[in-house]
Amino acid sequence: MTEKIGLVAGEGQFPQEAVTSIGRRGGQVVTVGFHGLTDAEFDCSKGGGARIYLGQIGTLFEIFKTSGCKEILLTGKVPKKFLFQDLSALRPDAKLFELIGRLGDRKDDSILRTFARALESEGFILVEQCAVCPDLVAKEGILGGIEPTDDQIEDVLFGWPIAKKLGEVDVGQTVVVRGKAVFSLEAIEGTDEAIRRGGSLSGVGSSVIKVAKPNQDPRFDVPVVGLETLEVASSVGVKAIAVEAGATLIVQRERFFSEADRRGISILGVNSQGRCR
Repeated sequence: MTEKIGLVAGEGQFPQEAVTSIGRRGGQVVTVGFHGLTDAEFDCSKGGGARIYLGQIGTLFEIFKTSGCKEILLTGKVPKKFLFQDLSALRPDAKLFELIGRLGDRKDDSILRTFARALESEGFILVEQCAVCPDLVAKEGILGGIEPTDDQIEDVLFGWPIAKKLGEVDVGQTVVVRGKAVFSLEAIEGTDEAIRRGGSLSGVGSSVIKVAKPNQDPRFDVPVVGLETLEVASSVGVKAIAVEAGATLIVQRERFFSEADRRGISILGVNSQGRCR
């Protein structure tokens, strides 16, 4: 990581956690966030950055060039639903239309890889999320203070390869399981809504499995869990959350684990072979 890094801030808590993580190691950031998407409390002016409209891709490039950034970190989610609404609300510029014209489909990877190639064509280097924020990466094993039950372990092991298959076709990364039955698969609605739906159908005691895609590009869309996901899971009676160790970011870690313990939810870090203990 160079001394100054350009940070693109989507929704959620990851952008602020990334700024803090980089700062701990003496790095500086230039932040660019988006109207109607990035958390209202997030400081988008840091390092000479700004809050712009999602469609102003050319402006985003210019801010980072003017600020002297070479490396760029993507943080937070930009829901794909934005591409299915009236684009005029995004204040689109010519660069955005150029990128949309390059899309063969609207899968997450296709969108993100197209954006990554555009950054590279402008001379930027897109950096790996886990490498820049190593203190946020989930470790292997039982991560909180609640021991999982044997049934929860069995559900996690059952759901793991299913979640991997879902990621392989780039549809989603999360499944909700109870009693070795799948109650929901994540699609365009996102992790939290998939959990809400699956937990509502399964009743109290389900397990959430969230994985990295088999061909995960470590520069973007790395799985992230935090307090919002925990709140949703708790509200529908989820009792275990399993994430992929070494490939998932946990934000607001101290509060996350404290709240998980208080709500009686087991947090598991599962290795790439699907083992957690």
